[in-house]
Amino acid sequence: MMSFDESGYILYPRASQAQQVPAYDVQVSIPGWRSSVPKYPSFPNDTRSQAEYRGAPASVARVMELEAQGRLRRLEGVAQGLRLAGGRVCGVDIKGADGALHAVDAEQLLAFFGLAPKLGPIAEWGLEMDKRTIKVDTEKFETSIAGVYAIGDINSYPGKKKLILSGFHEAALAAFAAQHYLYPAKKQFLQYTTTSPAMQKRLGVGAE
Repeated sequence: MMSFDESGYILYPRASQAQQVPAYDVQVSIPGWRSSVPKYPSFPNDTRSQAEYRGAPASVARVMELEAQGRLRRLEGVAQGLRLAGGRVCGVDIKGADGALHAVDAEQLLAFFGLAPKLGPIAEWGLEMDKRTIKVDTEKFETSIAGVYAIGDINSYPGKKKLILSGFHEAALAAFAAQHYLYPAKKQFLQYTTTSPAMQKRLGVGAE
């Protein structure tokens, strides 16, 4: 069983562990895709930094159902601070999407880790976009602006799979493309860490 510390503030590495929480009036902060809230026996608050859910459709539907029943309260916003009493959590201040500050009472705070990728200033560069990702070709992973490349979760192309292995592939092709863009007359070579003395020396694994 999970145990709360004396402050009432818990970081859970896995959403499944949250099911061990006893029946408190719980404040739940869940960015991104986590959706384990519906199993709580008491009245939880689901606070997230973005409106959309990326969980399983059935889990998202359950969250909406509980909200419609008045058994769960959803807030879109960002936690601004904790309210403490006697060294324990007694509430959380949430800045909502409308800019208003919401004071939410809480006996326990569960903070889940999640990802909320944002382009920031890059979104103003004039790149061709696909919703909130950048369109690229699959030969060089070049954007609509020559010499600007995008790899990883930030990009979009037909058949895109958000996997680390895919990111390695994209990085390799983008690196070769960037080198050719900078040095178009320079011949490119493929070198392997298993056979290239130069590569092994750079990595510090070559023979003395």
